[in-house]
Amino acid sequence: MSFTEQIILKGLLGNCEEKKRAALLRLMPDSLQAALKEILFTPHLSPRDFSYEHLLNFVHYSWFLPTLKSYQEKERYLLISALDADMAKALLNLLKLQKEPVTITPKGRQFLQQLLLTSLLNKNHALLPMKSLPHSPLNGLLKIARKDVMRVIDLLSVYDLASEMHQIIQPKMIKAIYSILSEDQKKFLKMNSTYKEPYSFMPLELKKLLSSPDRLKKVLHMRGLIRFGQALSIQGKDLIWYTLHYLDIGRAATLEKIMSKKPKQQVAERLVEQILDALEFLKG
Repeated sequence: MSFTEQIILKGLLGNCEEKKRAALLRLMPDSLQAALKEILFTPHLSPRDFSYEHLLNFVHYSWFLPTLKSYQEKERYLLISALDADMAKALLNLLKLQKEPVTITPKGRQFLQQLLLTSLLNKNHALLPMKSLPHSPLNGLLKIARKDVMRVIDLLSVYDLASEMHQIIQPKMIKAIYSILSEDQKKFLKMNSTYKEPYSFMPLELKKLLSSPDRLKKVLHMRGLIRFGQALSIQGKDLIWYTLHYLDIGRAATLEKIMSKKPKQQVAERLVEQILDALEFLKG
């Protein structure tokens, strides 16, 4: 039984009266009883928490593309019609479909939504409800707007930039760097102007990138993703699932590749602190 399944079991047992809970525990292997005791919190769970209906509005719409592309055009319209208006519009545009979503009955909507949820969850049916995630300093990422998660990622790239800015002395070059940064990044760079990288990260080679501002911008975004992914790699698998699905499927694929090469624990922990600093900065 996975750790997630153990948390779910403990949460559901918590709904039982003490006598019944004790009787059920006695039927379980000693190893499972011991594992449940090691979980220091009891989440408040009910069967309804596992309908996962909220995921239809939580995940980025791009996660439905692989499923939609496996159906014929007529069926795509039906599935898209089961989603909310904004998500439906985004998917219609992305798939270059011309018609408006069709009207479907409540029962039909429920059936189609279940199809989408099944494809979304795949083998993750033991996914913990968000309210019951184990404590993590990064749980807050799920409580902010998607655009703000993207802002956090771009702010993380500032650490790469700050550690090399001292090598740039020509005002023209400094001006060129600042011209591609967002207002957030400019302020965050000034706050971290004396930052020195304590760990071994691949150098940006700013002087080479300055000849192509667009290229520099893309490289900075990737550096932000690398820091974000490495920090995420030491989190629980449920938090990772939610965070990846909150972002678009393309960036999520990039983050999965980054997480597959886990950094040293102390590096990842430092990167978690950088995410928290970025979140604090965004609070103003």
